[in-house]
Amino acid sequence: MTEKLGYTWDIPTGTEATPCRGCGADIYWIKTTRGKNLPLDPDGRAHFSSCPNAEDFRRDKNHPDKKGKWTEDQVRAALRKGMRVIFEELGLKVQRTRPPKKTETEGEQT
Repeated sequence: MTEKLGYTWDIPTGTEATPCRGCGADIYWIKTTRGKNLPLDPDGRAHFSSCPNAEDFRRDKNHPDKKGKWTEDQVRAALRKGMRVIFEELGLKVQRTRPPKKTETEGEQT
């Protein structure tokens, strides 16, 4: 059962403690209502709030690099992937197109 203000969870009876890979503290793993794994301290609070190395395990799915900044190449790749997914969902064929190669005479002015 969750508490709205304290954010604590009940640890099911019989759940075994395992050591945290970051700090070595005993933690208990439960499944949330959304099916996600959640590490808990013995008091039922999320271990992320007490682990000194929690940042090492954090995955920010919205930002490819850990600083939260996108490079120009990452933005282009994300846009290409997003458009490809949309096209595939609509049943449209995705074709790669490349600009035509410049010939030697195109670069010269007369």
